[in-house]
Amino acid sequence: RAAAGGAPPPPEVAAAASLLLTEARDAADLPSLASPDAVPGAATARSNLFTCQPQHRNLAGRVFGGFLMRRAFELAFAAAYAFAGRRPALAGVEEVSFLSPVSVGDLLRLTSRVLHAGPMPGDAARGAVVVAVDAHVVRPERGDTARSNTFVFQYSVALAPGDGGPALKRALPSSEADALAAAEYVVAAGRGGGL
Repeated sequence: RAAAGGAPPPPEVAAAASLLLTEARDAADLPSLASPDAVPGAATARSNLFTCQPQHRNLAGRVFGGFLMRRAFELAFAAAYAFAGRRPALAGVEEVSFLSPVSVGDLLRLTSRVLHAGPMPGDAARGAVVVAVDAHVVRPERGDTARSNTFVFQYSVALAPGDGGPALKRALPSSEADALAAAEYVVAAGRGGGL
């Protein structure tokens, strides 16, 4: 990601992010004037909450990263499916970040959101849906949460004209970070690069 490590994003990414944030803000402030082909980022959110069990631990006694990734993948798949209205196919794993360990007995909340949706570069019959999933360890007794993981998946969906399915809408960002992430995909697609 362009903004990783605190480095400023490239100018074209910053400009695209600014346009996305302006459109999202306008849609929130004036919903009756919002573009009918766009969905607010908050409306794309899906989540689940579960307790990590002993069978999910690795040799170090922590929850196995593959288990966390599988649960994130399942939520991202469901979010992409619900958003696109068509069965998605995994096109790539964009990011996997393990920020802090998860222990057996931890209450874990996974939250997904669609970062970007649009045409698949070089393939007019397919669309791309990029979904981010954040995992947080929830500690009700302490009244706090801590992010443990971030996952970003890219899915491909068929866009056969006249198939009766819904049109693939765009997702508007709900934060500056999401706008920057979405802008990277928009700029890469504009260059003819992969998402």
